[in-house]
Formats: sequence, C-alpha cells, structure tokens
Amino acid sequence: MRIHSKTLKPNYEIIVLPRSDNADVILKAEAVLDFKEFDALVKEPKPKVKIYPGGKRELDTDAKDYRTQLTEYGVLKTNYLYIKSLANTDGLEWENVDIGKPETWGLFLSELESSFTQAEIEYIINSINRANGLDEEHLDKARQSFLLLGQLQAELESIRTGEPENT
Repeated sequence: MRIHSKTLKPNYEIIVLPRSDNADVILKAEAVLDFKEFDALVKEPKPKVKIYPGGKRELDTDAKDYRTQLTEYGVLKTNYLYIKSLANTDGLEWENVDIGKPETWGLFLSELESSFTQAEIEYIINSINRANGLDEEHLDKARQSFLLLGQLQAELESIRTGEPENT
C-alpha cells in the first residue's frame, strides 16, 4: 500500500536507556504487521459444539476449558508481539527465548528483569505498545489531530468557495 506515492514503513520507537558507564542501551520497538509466523506456531482454540435435543448446535464459548485456552492463547500472542517487536534491535540476543518455540516466550519478562529495572521494563513495554498503536493516549492524540485536520480543511474550503461551512 502507498499513500501519496510513498510506501508505508512499520511504525517504530527507539528506546534509549541511559547507563552510567556511557554504554547506553538502545532498543528498537517496531510494529508487528504480520502474524503468519505466530499463526503457524500457535493454533487458535476452537470451542466445542453443544448439541441440544432436536439437533440444534451451538458453540460452547462459555466452557471453562475453552476460556482457559483462549486466555493462554492471548498471553502467547501478546508475548509474541513483545518479542517480535524487539527483533530488529541491533545485537539483541535472548538467552532463553526462541521465537520458533512458543513455550519459551513467557521467559522474555524474566530476561528483561535480569537486565533492567521495573521502571525501565515498563518504559520498554509502553514503547512497544506505542509502536504497535496500542497506546490509548497516542491514539487519542491521533484522533484529535485527524478531526482538527478535517475541521481546518472544511474552513479552508469555505474560505475558498465563500460558502459557510456546515457544522
């Protein structure tokens, strides 16, 4: 896809964590645009089918085991998002996390905890969320900017045509 003939690039955030020895830690949190790898590694849970007298069929989305599986799936997808977002960080090496092994994804947090303070980890996670468009504050700013742009365009059009704008 292009906008104004420009190919869009994934959104990203550069995270700089200062260190007293002047060896600042620089991470790149990049938006994850493709979940094909995740989908190949982790199957979305499907609810069982309830069969009622008379043959009526219905998905049992309230079943406890299905809800548990769905929660586990969501946690895996979130962990994948965090790990994959940091994948383009120059020189980043996970000791225990392997993007090809979903059973290791939950270890990313303990690896972060071995190198960063809780405040730094929160900053990293928030930066990943912003890069992936999951930060409500930034979404609100973008909405306001979009609405303001529309209002300005309408005002310019009314000035150009000499007709009052519809409000």
